[in-house]
Amino acid sequence: MCCCARTQWTPELSARVQTLVEQGLDWGMVQELAWRHRLRPLLLRALLGMEIDGVPPSVMAQLHREWQGMLLLSLLRTRELVRVMKVFREREIEVVAFKGPVLGQEAYGDIGLRPFGDLDLLLHRSDLLRAKNILAEQGYRPHLSMNDAEERTYLDEQYAYGFFREDLGIEVELHWALAHRKFAFRADPEAAWQRSREIEIGGTAVRTLRLDDLIVFLCAHGAKHEWKQLVWVTDIAELLYRYPDLDGDQVIERSKEDKAQQMLRLGLLLAHRLFQAPLSPRLMAFCQHDPAIYRLSDQVIGQVFQKEERESRFSERVRFSAVAHDDWYGKGRNLLQNFRLAVIPSSKDRDFVSLPERWDFLYYLVRPFRIIRTRGEEKNGSD
Repeated sequence: MCCCARTQWTPELSARVQTLVEQGLDWGMVQELAWRHRLRPLLLRALLGMEIDGVPPSVMAQLHREWQGMLLLSLLRTRELVRVMKVFREREIEVVAFKGPVLGQEAYGDIGLRPFGDLDLLLHRSDLLRAKNILAEQGYRPHLSMNDAEERTYLDEQYAYGFFREDLGIEVELHWALAHRKFAFRADPEAAWQRSREIEIGGTAVRTLRLDDLIVFLCAHGAKHEWKQLVWVTDIAELLYRYPDLDGDQVIERSKEDKAQQMLRLGLLLAHRLFQAPLSPRLMAFCQHDPAIYRLSDQVIGQVFQKEERESRFSERVRFSAVAHDDWYGKGRNLLQNFRLAVIPSSKDRDFVSLPERWDFLYYLVRPFRIIRTRGEEKNGSD
């Protein structure tokens, strides 16, 4: 996966992949990993581009079918993104598109190589309710049904509002901030909006985040989810490959302003270790400033290549929080969140044993027993 999940390769890399194929691979596991980490388009492109012999025809045929389906969805969603942004512009609402097809074009040079779901748009908070009404005119309905008071509370507490158009199967998320206010990443959305720039997608100019804002945001997004999907790492790696003259000082300065230096270090280091992404001497020195980040990258790499997906253990989440955040505010916030997730009963606890509704509070006692039992089964399985 690490050899194939990229858009650029060398003869040495192609030879390495050919050797691995000839040694024999569990192609079911390869496909499972590619699906779990949203890397199937890159896997197919690499196997074709490197002209690898010995790949089972059934595997190539399945990858082709899946890629064609993803490409059709990507084209449909990209066309809708351009259309919606045009409608907003005509109604004098300026928006910034990020992630989604814009990221596919920016990082990979091809929207078909980066699977995406919803369309993310950043706008000024003052334009939000007007934008909501415009989306309603276009056939979109909000995910949540709220009265006026509930909506005001939601807008004060959250940072994005989701809308869905059922006939197209497309979701649009309107963002008035780049992260939840309780998350350690504290980018100024208005400043990011002012620094935004235009790129061309689908033959149309669209506004998107400036490169330094984009890389820091992507590293914060990956940290938020503990880098559980490799596609978030390939995003960083591909941007570093495509922009070798990236201003490292500017990126570092942006991470300082956004309280995301540790998140940036981890994202850059993962891209370098897993996909040999080029780091300038300045960025390499920045990553090596904290040895704990290297140890944390070991933890992340170990988790993403587990045979089966599993929840992070409480100790792993605590370690991640302690290292991946810049200040005690971020560390403390994340620690409290992880503690809450550790003690509050989940659906797995309710599946483990069924209790009458009046005894629901007993799931707080069931949870530790269920976790101990699960850990014991995992240990016996590994033995």
